[in-house]
Amino acid sequence: MKIKSIKTVGFRKFEKEFKSPFFDVTEITGGNTKGKTNILYAIVWVFLGTNLTGDNRVWLGNNNSDDCYVELKFTDNFGINHTLVRYKNKYDNIKNFIMLDDKKIDEKDLTNFYSDKNLFLSILNANYFISKSPADKKKMLDKYLPEIDVKSVYSKLDENDKK
Repeated sequence: MKIKSIKTVGFRKFEKEFKSPFFDVTEITGGNTKGKTNILYAIVWVFLGTNLTGDNRVWLGNNNSDDCYVELKFTDNFGINHTLVRYKNKYDNIKNFIMLDDKKIDEKDLTNFYSDKNLFLSILNANYFISKSPADKKKMLDKYLPEIDVKSVYSKLDENDKK
């Protein structure tokens, strides 16, 4: 998947419209509290409807806004361009929707793009993986990395890392 652009309105720090294109290499820089992490939050929220820890009960809208909107333009792994929109109203769940390419969809329809919520969150937020119990970490590693020979990886470590 390749993200092309993002647009938010009323999302976290961005009360007004925020939009940014993405390129083959996009560098996001800025001082503390300028909104860098909000971009990552927006990507996670538009796909999963959660924050970076996987919690979907948290209001991610701006404190001064009743509406929260994120639009993500991306190209999938087959080279097809898509526009994904998630909208949430702070007080009226009936108004909430998810749209993919101008068609209303359900949350489950998005799994075609990320396949596994835990893996998606772990890739975008290393702290998500780190916060898991040792048993959950092992389960994820066994699921996603079954073909990696641990001995060959271990042999490539320097002596300090082996310790």
